[in-house]
Amino acid sequence: MMKKVLFVSLNDHVSWGGSEVLWSKTAQRLTTKFKVSALLKKWTDIPIAVQEIEKAGVTIIYKEAPIEVEIGIVARIKRRLLPP
Repeated sequence: MMKKVLFVSLNDHVSWGGSEVLWSKTAQRLTTKFKVSALLKKWTDIPIAVQEIEKAGVTIIYKEAPIEVEIGIVARIKRRLLPP
């Protein structure tokens, strides 16, 4: 039985960035010895790089759009000023 590897992209702001380049290259190399999958956001226009890693044998799993969670100072201000 072939071992499995899963890459999870938490990038919800841009479709393809520097970290995606790194994990996608690694994913492509690992397809010779592992069953490789990648979980990522489905963008309106699927990046060419995603299409390429899929052709290389990486299974793409698309996640649902995230629930926006506000963090930081803006969220604290809203919690204090707005009713629940």
